Amino acid sequence: MLESWLCIEASAVDNILGDNYERIPQLGFDCTGVNSTQNVLTQSIKHRVRTNAEGSYTIEYDLSRPGNATVEVYTILGQKISTLVEEYQSEGRHEALFINRQFGLSRAVYLYVIRSGQSKVSGKFFVKS
Repeated sequence: MLESWLCIEASAVDNILGDNYERIPQLGFDCTGVNSTQNVLTQSIKHRVRTNAEGSYTIEYDLSRPGNATVEVYTILGQKISTLVEEYQSEGRHEALFINRQFGLSRAVYLYVIRSGQSKVSGKFFVKS
């Protein structure tokens, strides 16, 4: 994950850390610049998290096109906690509800990843209890 965050080769990360480590799945971070020559993604995803009073979190997102969508929650170390959404969704606004008491997560920062088509975005939220 460090190579994605820092935009360096995996071998450089291993050299800096002094050992070879197992790689965890990509969480939506990449090193593509805005002037990249890669194809522009056709799906645009806007997103945010709303904290609810009862300790649940609503991940709100807008899809610019219909398509298969997934919403997943991870620990900061990249361990998947849950897949909240995995279905075909129409264009427009959607919500995924994460209820902490179902998982008993400790106070920490958690990541979510939204995928649809070739697009992938990520964000974070803080569990307070």
